[in-house]
Amino acid sequence: MPSGPGRRSICPYEDADEHCQGLQDDAEDAEAARLAAREEAVCACPCRQPLKYSGRGRPPKFASPACKTRTYRRPS
Repeated sequence: MPSGPGRRSICPYEDADEHCQGLQDDAEDAEAARLAAREEAVCACPCRQPLKYSGRGRPPKFASPACKTRTYRRPS
């Protein structure tokens, strides 16, 4: 099992008690929801274009630099 700072150790699902199984299920659900939200992300400006994510780094908020500028210049 991994140990040390930043490393999670998870018991095999079948060997874990009911509480740990519930926590593992919740973690899997949260990860699935996070990935689904990333797949369905749209631009924050009015164009609402779907965003492409390369899988590395921070997911984009805008479809292009023009969208970012348009959003920041829009009157509040």
